Amino acid sequence: ASVHPVYPIKASELVLGAGDTAFPPLFALADASPRIYGGVLHFTDGKGAWPTRGPSLPVLWVLTNDHAFDCPWGTVVRLC
Repeated sequence: ASVHPVYPIKASELVLGAGDTAFPPLFALADASPRIYGGVLHFTDGKGAWPTRGPSLPVLWVLTNDHAFDCPWGTVVRLC
């Protein structure tokens, strides 16, 4: 598999978490620019609060641990 296409982002568009991440700002940014982003690829430990509904774009959660993760939307893969 490969990633197509890749778009550079501005530092002002980068959303970083710091424990118990607030995921809604990232998904709001993606929803605000659906023609720019083809989806959301989120590397996370899964700790935090996500919006009650998913964005209009596909979401791939890449989890960095094997803890329970019960977000009702998106596709989940694990690195561990």
